[in-house]
Amino acid sequence: NEMSIKYQSIFDYIDHRDVFIIERYIIDNVKRHWKRITVPKPGDIVLFRINGRLIHIGIVIDRNQFLHTLQGKNSCIERLSDPRWSKRIGGYYEFQ
Repeated sequence: NEMSIKYQSIFDYIDHRDVFIIERYIIDNVKRHWKRITVPKPGDIVLFRINGRLIHIGIVIDRNQFLHTLQGKNSCIERLSDPRWSKRIGGYYEFQ
């Protein structure tokens, strides 16, 4: 999908340590193409705060699971209720 291509390409060109640029890119694109929601459905996205910044995105699979990947790792499915992730949730969004 077009959104995943955009995110993949930005990470190809930006130094992963430059979290300010990554955060701004994600926030700007989410504001333009996505609407914040309170109850996510499969296919919606979830934004996570890493070190206080909205720089991580997952795709909601169901009420308690999401798909994501971390740099250097395979993609994986994890629980939204997992304490490692639940305290970092910055919001759920659906494509407009």
